[in-house]
This record gives sequence, structure tokens and C-alpha cells, in this order.
Amino acid sequence: MTKVCVVCGNRASETDRQIVDPLQKVTYHKIPISVSRNKKWLEFCSLTKKDNINNKFVCSEHFEKHYLERDLKSELLDGVKRMILKREAVPTIKTPKRLKRRKSEDSEQDQHKKRKEEIDRLLNSDYPQPITNPFRQKNTKPKSPRNKLTSDTSDDVVEVETSSLSRRQETRRLKELETENKALKLKVEELEQVVVKKNEKINLAKTEMVNITIALQELKDIENRNLNIRVKELLKGHYTENQIRRVFNNKEVISWTNEEMQQAFTIRMFGSDVHDYVCKELRYPSPSLNEMLRWVQKVHQQTGFLIPTLGILQVLGSRMDSQERECVLLIGRTKVHPKYYYDPVRDQIFGKDAYLYCICVQSIFSDWHQIIYIDIDLIYSTDILMALINELHEIGFNVAGITAMCDQETADLWTELDVSTEEHFIRHPKTKNPIYMFCCPISTLTVILKTFVEDGLLVQEDVSVTKDIIQKLYESNHPEITQLLSTTTLDSLLNDSNVSEMDSVGDVISDNFVQALKLLSEEGEESIGVAATLFELIRDWYDLLTTERKTSDEAEDLSITHQEYGINIDEQNIVLDGMYDTIETLKCSSEQATCLQQAILISMNSLKKLFNDLRQIHDCKSIPTRNLTLFNLNRTFDAFQENNPSSIQPTSKILFELSKTILTRDQSSLSSKIVEETRLPAVEMVYEASDATVDPSVANISEKQACSNLINYVATTLREKYEYLGDQTFVIERKDNSYVVMPEMPTGIVEPSKLWMEQARKLETYVSDITFYRNENVVENLVNSISRRHPKMGVDIIRLYVQRRIMIKLNNMNRDLEIV
Repeated sequence: MTKVCVVCGNRASETDRQIVDPLQKVTYHKIPISVSRNKKWLEFCSLTKKDNINNKFVCSEHFEKHYLERDLKSELLDGVKRMILKREAVPTIKTPKRLKRRKSEDSEQDQHKKRKEEIDRLLNSDYPQPITNPFRQKNTKPKSPRNKLTSDTSDDVVEVETSSLSRRQETRRLKELETENKALKLKVEELEQVVVKKNEKINLAKTEMVNITIALQELKDIENRNLNIRVKELLKGHYTENQIRRVFNNKEVISWTNEEMQQAFTIRMFGSDVHDYVCKELRYPSPSLNEMLRWVQKVHQQTGFLIPTLGILQVLGSRMDSQERECVLLIGRTKVHPKYYYDPVRDQIFGKDAYLYCICVQSIFSDWHQIIYIDIDLIYSTDILMALINELHEIGFNVAGITAMCDQETADLWTELDVSTEEHFIRHPKTKNPIYMFCCPISTLTVILKTFVEDGLLVQEDVSVTKDIIQKLYESNHPEITQLLSTTTLDSLLNDSNVSEMDSVGDVISDNFVQALKLLSEEGEESIGVAATLFELIRDWYDLLTTERKTSDEAEDLSITHQEYGINIDEQNIVLDGMYDTIETLKCSSEQATCLQQAILISMNSLKKLFNDLRQIHDCKSIPTRNLTLFNLNRTFDAFQENNPSSIQPTSKILFELSKTILTRDQSSLSSKIVEETRLPAVEMVYEASDATVDPSVANISEKQACSNLINYVATTLREKYEYLGDQTFVIERKDNSYVVMPEMPTGIVEPSKLWMEQARKLETYVSDITFYRNENVVENLVNSISRRHPKMGVDIIRLYVQRRIMIKLNNMNRDLEIV
């Protein structure tokens, strides 16, 4: 595209042909973008900011000479001579150069036209005057007028003499010209040699200048690097490595540490204005708001101990008093459907029908909670709990209790911790204060109802309470009983085979149900009266252990079982003691109910002791017992299950949905609270698939191909250590009409031996039908078992075969699930 000056109309295609000297050529310059220079240029060119200036140029004829300078860098490095514009240059000369040039061009065109016409006339013999030889001398002597005849004859003689004279002169002139020409040629040769020598010197000088420029640039780079190093060393005393990286490159993607994120949230908690002032005005290097939001969103998208949550707890915990930082650990689970996956850290396989386990920190005196540990098919251990308790203690949170579900896993955990009805607590690893054990009353009531429906409850030696009493209630013709049953969900016990899946087990044993049993007991049946007393006691116990925090005015109008524990401590303890005595004598044959009595008795003992300890430390009058249950965690699970489909999903997708649920629907979670209080931008979470459940190298290997594939794989991988596995193959080339094996050119392919193939088939029988649900140390136990039976087989061979065979099996199982 031809450059055109917007002021005078000069065109680069024309001005470049008119001037040969590159230092005298007209140059063309774009209008600058910077505000300080742009305004003056636009005013000179009569343009506005709305005009498109991308392809607008101003030629050098509108600049004063002191604004132009030679481009020495281009001249030294590339040998290109040109003039460039100084940075502060501003156009000031408004001369209509285009008009003058046009006139000169017109005159040149006229002269060219005249010359062309003269040449045409010469070629056509139309020239009016005779053509004379430039070397012939003209006769300027006047003719004699005496005699015309004599004059004519004499003219012929003179003409002949003149002609011969002119030839001699011409010959002499030619010789002189030849001599001059030779002299000029010699002179030209001498000058050419001088030019060659000067060019050599110029090229040498250019080379030296280039070398000097490169050396200077290298010195400059070294100086800049040294300067950067010195600056970084100075900044190290004030900033972290990531902050220094942000100072030098604001656009670089940085993986901020948890401590740096915690610092950023701490600043943000003082207010968005303070944060903006510190980061923008004071230029303090810190994560951006989007980086902070992505960090919070990623907190729950991993398994194991969620270390980033400690930063969230510490930031928000700095604004809590010691009473608000009194907390319990909640251990809960919910059903998920992940793909089959092998966890090499735990040496465990999980998948399909698994449980998502969460350990949550719940405040005793406040409604906040925070999930700090996530895993699939978690097997409880003392080490995990003690590590969490220690970490929470380091940031100022005191764990006073641990609440779990009423099941065999909790019973196993208590056995490991040496917890019993008499010793219903463990010692804090740091403070040595007691940490009391609880079973969630919601889970406990579920077990009670399930035992009642399936096997019945043996209250006394000869009195058993079974679900038959529910049938009798519905068969009764008593009008008041019929009216009371119309408002209950009691029929769900008869129709729902899985009580644990019911939405609210607390609503089943309602006051109307108990009142209906009392009316039915008046008919004289002893078991009905015992059932009425039992369920009324269970109802009061359940209400007392799930009380919410109420104001003093609200608490006055409530019954003692609906008030916070401690407000009417004597009457409330009577309820607990009655439940304690009843459960002590209760008998049940259900396997799931074996830990029921222990769970209820330990929980009630722990509640009394915990309240006494907290009352001495914080001078509190009561505690809301619902915060000692899994209520808040179960509410998070319920919201999560609404968006969690029953189809098989990668683990990363399950964790993504959990994180999304916590941040968008769990308002009491500290993760959502910190996003709200710091006013981070509302950006919808986007799932990024990151699961690598199976090695791609085994993606297309079927069960039938597994053994043969592993025979080749193990032989190729471990042949250097175990030569008997097979023989190395080599390239064969044709030479002199014969084939020759090239031992220096191995193919990388091993031909398995018969012995190894026989061993591999034996290994296949152990691995192909393996069962591994929720078993820890799957690979290690299997390797040890095979090794004991086949001691001559290398352990490395067994382990490699087993690990890779399990990967193939899991991949095929996942593929079958996707087809279904």
C-alpha cells in the first residue's frame, strides 16, 4: 500500500523515484498513539480523535531539520542509510509541496514531449536545416564578389583542400582522443582499486562496529540481568518469590501459595477500598480477584486434607472470639458413583457404589462449619483425626468433640481409640483436655427405627415392641386416633424398606404418633402402653439433642426438650437419665444395632461432661445441641445429591459438583462466607476434566488380550534385570546376497521365553478374579500372597504384572459401565 501524506498529498511511490540519495529522500511517519503527542499531530493535520489514524502518514517535509536524524543502528548493522524521526518530533511546516512538484513534473513532461517530436522529424527527414558534421570546420571567409565564374571554380579547389585538411585533423583528433581514453581507463582502474580498498576498510569497519554493538548489547543484557538479580535480592526481604515474579511480569500465570492467598484475603477483609488502594495505588503485588476466586473454587476439588481451608479458617477466625472457635469434628458420608480408580497412595481401589466421606469443623456456639477433609471410601484412622486436631489447634481452634454416624465403622474407631461408656473421651494431643465422643442422634434414630421395623425392640423380658403396633393403630376405629394418624408419616415405616433413605426420620416419631399410642393403650394391651412410653421417651431425647439456638424470649415459650441444653438443666437431665436407663436394659438382635446402646450411652455422658467444661471456660448458660449433630453436613449432602446424577462420573466431576454446592447453596460454610464478605466477582464455575483414571497405554486392551500384552510388556521392561524373561531381537540386513544379524542394532522387541509365559499364566489366575471393594493395600497384599506361593519368582515381576493388570481390569470395567 502506497504511503500518502495527509497534509500535502505526497506519495511515496513518486518521491522515492525523484531522489537517489537515501538521506535526502522524503520519509513518511505514522501519527503517534500516545496522548501527549497525538493531540498536537491531530491539530496540525486537521483531524479529530474519531478519525481512523491507523493508515494516516505525515511526510518529513513538514518537520524542522533538527527533528530528523540518521538511523545509525540500521546503517551499522544492516548497511541501510535512512533518516528517522526523533521521539519528541512535532510537525510544524505547512508548505504545499505537492503543487510545486506537480509543476516541475509538468515541465519535465513538456521537455520530454519536445525531444520526442524532434527525434520523429529527424527520422522522417522533415528537419528544415542541413545536418553538419561537428568535427568539420566552417569556412567563415567571405566570398570575393569580383568575378562570379572565377569564384565558382576557386570554390571547388578550396573545397577539396578543405576536405583533405579536415580528414587529417580528424585523424589527429581521433589519436588524441584514444590517448586520452587510455589515460582515463588507467585513471579509472586506479580509482576502482582505491574504491575496492576503501570498501574493504568500510566492510572491516562495519564488522568491527557490528561486533562492538553485539558486545555492547551483551554487556547491556548482562547488566540488566545483574540489575534484576540485585533488585530481586533487595525485594526478597520484603516480598515472596511469587510476588517478585508478579512485579517483573504482571501477566504471568502464578501458582500462589496458601500463605500468599491467606494474606490477600486478610487485606481484602479490611474492605474492597483498602485492598484496591494497597494493590493499585501502593502497587503491592498480590493475587487478582479472579485468582482469589479460582483458589476458593479449587479448595474442595481434591481429596485428602484440604490444607487451603486452614487459611480460610485463619482469616475468618481472626474475627471470632474464643467461644466461637470452640468446635467439634463431624464425620459424615454420602453415596456417589465414581469410575473405578486405583489410588496408589492408599493402595486402594474404589468405584461405582462408593461413599464420599467428609470431615467437617462445626462451631459449637455458632452456625458456621467448614469441610476440611474429603476422600472416597475413607477408612477411619486415629492418625487422620489427630493430624486434623493438631492443625486446627495451631490456628487457634479448639476441638472439644467428635461426632460420627451410628454404625459399625464408628464402633471400630472407638475401639481403636479405647473409647467406652466409662471412658467416653480421648485426650487432646496438645492441650491434653478431653475430646468427647458423640453419635449423631439423627443417625441413631434411623438405626432405632430400622431395628424396630425389622426385628423389634425387646424392652422387658416378656414385652417386645414391633411394627405390629402400627398396623393396630391403622386398624383401630377410634376417631381421635384416625384424626391423629392423618397428619403423620407413620405409614412410611410400613412401606419404606430402607429407613435410612427417608427424608426426615425425626418426623416419623411425632407427638401425634405418641398421643395415638397412648389412646390405643387405654384399651388395655400392655405392649401398646410400653411402646407409648418408649417412643415418648425417644421423642423427648431426640428433641433435646437437636435443639437450635433461640433467643431468650423464644426459649420461654418452648418445652424443656426444645430449649437449649442447660437452660433447665435439672429437668433436661431427668429426660436424659430416663433414656439412659431404658437403653441400658434394651435388647435387640439386629447386627446393625449392636453398637446402638453404646452410641446412645456414650453420647449422653459426653453431652453432660462437655457442657460442664464449656461452662467453666466460657461461662456459657447453654449450648445448641444441633451443632453437635451432622445436621449442617447432611444439609450440604442433600443439596449436593440434587445435582449429582446416579450415572457413573469421574471423581473430578463429583468433587467439582460438591465444591459448586458448597459455594452456591451452603451459606453457613466459611468458603461461601469468605467469598461473600470479600466481595469477589460472581463468576460461574466451569468444570475442567482432569481425571486420568487409567494409563492411556492400556486403554484399548481387552480382558482376553491382557495376559499376552503383559507377557511382552514385562519381558521388555525387566529383561535387563531378569534375562530369562526373553531374548533380545536385532535388525537383519542383506549383504553380499546373504542376510546378516546386526548386533549393534537392537529392535527393542523381546521374544518372551516359554518359562516366563508359563509364569505369567499363573499370575493371571490370581489377578483376573480379584475382589477389592474398600480393601486397603490391595496390590501389596496380593504381591505378598503370590510371592509366598512362588518364592523363585522375582517380586519386581509380580508387582509390575499385578499393577498393570489391575489398570487393564479397571479400564474395562469403566468401559462396561459406560455401555450400560
